[in-house]
Amino acid sequence: MPQVLVALGSNLGDSRDSVQQAIERLDQTANFALLKASSLHSTEPIGGPVGQGGFTNAVAKLQVDCSPRQLLTALHAIEHDFGRLRDEHWGPRTLDLDILLIEDRVVQSPLLEVPHPRMSYRPFMLDPAVEIAGQWRHPTLDVTLADLAKRLHEGDDAILLYGAMPHDRDWHARQLRRTAPGVQVAREEQHQILVAVGQPSTLEKPRLAIHLGLPSDRLVSGIPTLTLPSTCREDALFDTRAALRCVWPDLGREDTSG
Repeated sequence: MPQVLVALGSNLGDSRDSVQQAIERLDQTANFALLKASSLHSTEPIGGPVGQGGFTNAVAKLQVDCSPRQLLTALHAIEHDFGRLRDEHWGPRTLDLDILLIEDRVVQSPLLEVPHPRMSYRPFMLDPAVEIAGQWRHPTLDVTLADLAKRLHEGDDAILLYGAMPHDRDWHARQLRRTAPGVQVAREEQHQILVAVGQPSTLEKPRLAIHLGLPSDRLVSGIPTLTLPSTCREDALFDTRAALRCVWPDLGREDTSG
């Protein structure tokens, strides 16, 4: 039976109590066994509507006897029982349950993508996961969660932009420069662009990569990564701004549309 990591989040009502109750509910669900849960983390909302309250986040390690699709269905049922409404993208929620990892499995379907496509650069997912599963390896970034978190928090203030055609990379580099003063292209190479955030002393270990391509493409290992479709432009700006705010909370706040 596989082990899985499930992220929990809430920012409506008594969010700490909701997350704690949800952890207990996971342990009581048929075909689930709770192995360990992280501590509760208080975090600021990133993306979504302005003015929503802060979140309580945690990660649970479970052993499950079901398929990924059945796991997702069970988690949605628990969210529903806690009053979750899906009427606003990244809006306030009574309970949010996300599958982060299913051991070393990779799942790509219209309903489910594992590893979670945003976990590597979201501290509110990655940090509690490291508490209870730091030596698990991220199957597409080929690095332990502990090392991934170290890069996220201690890496150089730079962004590696790679994949797609040169004109797509150039377009995204221009959008990155518009996010805030001090964000500038530092170096262009044949298949990638390095963007500096501020004035880092080195660009050798970027804290974030933006990969333009398909989720199934081979990724640069060891770097927290946002993957964007190479053909998607304006729609990608929302995800880009949110990713920047995860890594550099003071960036990504300016309107970069257009």
